[in-house]
Amino acid sequence: MIGQIGRRVPVFAILAVASAASAATTVNSDFQTGPGASATFTPTYTVDGPNLLAGLTPTTSVGDFTTETTAGTGVLTNGSFGTLPIYTGAASTKTNVAATGPGAGSSITYTLAGPSTITEIEVLGGWADNGRDAQNYSVSIATGGTSTFVPLNLAGATVATGTATVTGNSVAYNPAAPGGVQVAARTTITDTGGAPLATNVTAIRFDFGAVENNYTGTAELAVVGTPEPASLAVFGVGGLALLARRRRA
Repeated sequence: MIGQIGRRVPVFAILAVASAASAATTVNSDFQTGPGASATFTPTYTVDGPNLLAGLTPTTSVGDFTTETTAGTGVLTNGSFGTLPIYTGAASTKTNVAATGPGAGSSITYTLAGPSTITEIEVLGGWADNGRDAQNYSVSIATGGTSTFVPLNLAGATVATGTATVTGNSVAYNPAAPGGVQVAARTTITDTGGAPLATNVTAIRFDFGAVENNYTGTAELAVVGTPEPASLAVFGVGGLALLARRRRA
């Protein structure tokens, strides 16, 4: 009997440590600027990964993501930022960003390939000038294949770098960039303690809030994480039940 207890204790100790781990949600933000009217500008940002949204088309979307000759929802999951155009105002075709905000595309939802653990949210955006380079978004998740979305919990989140702000469950960032040049901006949400932001996620929704001039340019949405193997999911329910039965025995 003593030997049996000795074998079981490490398993439950590990579970106890995992459940006691404290979240340390952190928001980072930064921006890059281009040369302005002299040339197009290709930011050096790369999309973090593995991106669970890569190549996905939206399940649903609300609003017009092609406002002001922008490219629409397809660019949001194509895996790259692309270039920002020469500063020519509204007449330029902005082929690498989608218009997001109350005056354009206001909400977009993606269904993941399967239940997944999420460790990072990254939003990349920009414009041909500093008039539509801001970000304001919230993230909601659905788990277990349900259609009920719950806001990603950002309570107590710390802004580690940059000037982004967290209000409720929303992240807002308006780069302090000069006028007349292209601006690329990035925000990320992670946990500095290495804990996941969410588990068993099957769908994710981005809602875009108020920004300068009523909409902004968004180049890429990245939901970094890993699919959850079916065997682990089975262990999570059946495995614990089995351990409980053995303990009673």
